[in-house]
Amino acid sequence: EIKIQYAALQLDAVIQLCELQTDPLLSTKKIDVYFWKKLSVVKYPLLREFALKMLSMFGTTYI
Repeated sequence: EIKIQYAALQLDAVIQLCELQTDPLLSTKKIDVYFWKKLSVVKYPLLREFALKMLSMFGTTYI
């Protein structure tokens, strides 16, 4: 489950997050590093970029 404070996001990111949360194909997948790497760069560019930046800061850490 993805929990985020919507007020801190720009509108495009909020829209992408809403689409991601309601996507039936993605809602059944485990959310891990590979999930964000495989996420469509065309459909979810802001979320993917943000997630990969956050993951790169913890490259050798188990989250």
